[in-house]
Amino acid sequence: MYSQVPGYTERLNSLASSTPPEIIYKTLSVAQDPSTKDVTVSLNVTALSEDSMVKFINNLTQNPDITSVNVGNIEKKLRESSYDLTINLKFNKTPKKT
Repeated sequence: MYSQVPGYTERLNSLASSTPPEIIYKTLSVAQDPSTKDVTVSLNVTALSEDSMVKFINNLTQNPDITSVNVGNIEKKLRESSYDLTINLKFNKTPKKT
């Protein structure tokens, strides 16, 4: 489905390239505002360590295809070293060519 929407594939590839191997996606939702054409992505992920969480957030903020990163929630799992994160992203209007 997403592959049929212009620009979604490039944006998802860009997101994947910013994702360390220690990040596990629980949910991913992509939407486009019909009036502004802004593409947003909402993520719920699990980071297997604090280092992987920090690396992922840094990668997202440095990704030239992403214009804003909003970390809505970080929750450390009890008795584990993993973290659950809720993140909202906004992409550039024009995806990069791959």
